Amino acid sequence: MRFSTLFSVAATLVASAVTLVNAQVADPYTDPSTNITFQRFYQAQKDFSFGIVTPETPSDEFIGQLTGPVKGGWTGLSLGGGMMQALLIVAWKNGEEIVHSFRYASQFSSPPLYTSPGPVLTPLSCGTGINETHWTLTFVCKGCNEWTSGGFDLDSDSGRFGWAVASQAPATPAKPDSPVNKHDGQGQFGVPLSAASSSLYEIVKARCK
Repeated sequence: MRFSTLFSVAATLVASAVTLVNAQVADPYTDPSTNITFQRFYQAQKDFSFGIVTPETPSDEFIGQLTGPVKGGWTGLSLGGGMMQALLIVAWKNGEEIVHSFRYASQFSSPPLYTSPGPVLTPLSCGTGINETHWTLTFVCKGCNEWTSGGFDLDSDSGRFGWAVASQAPATPAKPDSPVNKHDGQGQFGVPLSAASSSLYEIVKARCK
C-alpha cells in the first residue's frame, strides 16, 4: 500500500475519532420536578447523566443534577474534564440516602476528599430522590468553578466535564470519605454553557431549599 493511501486511511480514522468526541455534548432537558431546563449529558451504556443550569446574571454558582443507577457502586463527575487535578464530585446511594463528597486526585488511585476552602454543595429538595432504578442529586454548587490547580469560567461559551461509573460499592458506603474502587467506565463531554442560563434559576433555588 502506498504512503499516500496509508495517510488517507489514517486521516479518515482521526477524523472519525474527532467526530465521536465532538458528539459527546449535552442537550436541553426539562426536569419535570423543577420545570427548569438543564443542559444535560446522558451516557446510556452506563446510565449516567449530569445537567447544569446557570443564573441569567453570571456568578460563581450553578444548579447541577447528577443521576446514577441504584444498582451501581458509585458515580463521579469531573468539573475539569479529566480525573487528575480537577475538582470531582463523587456520589452513591446508601439505603435511602445519597452520599456525596468533593474529591481531588493527584494520582490514579482512590481520590481523597478535597478539603481546601471554596466549593460548597447544597442539595435541593426538588429533583433529589431515589426510585426503583435511579438516584438523583439536584444541588446548588457555589464556588465549584475554581479549585487548587484550575477551574473554568461559567460565563464562557462552553465547558468540558468528565464522568465515571463503578459497579462496585465504596468500602464504607455510609461515610462520604470512603475509599472508592476503580471505575468501570469513564469519558468526557462538552456542555454549551452559553445556553445553560435560565430565568427560573432563582425561583427554583428559593423554592427548593
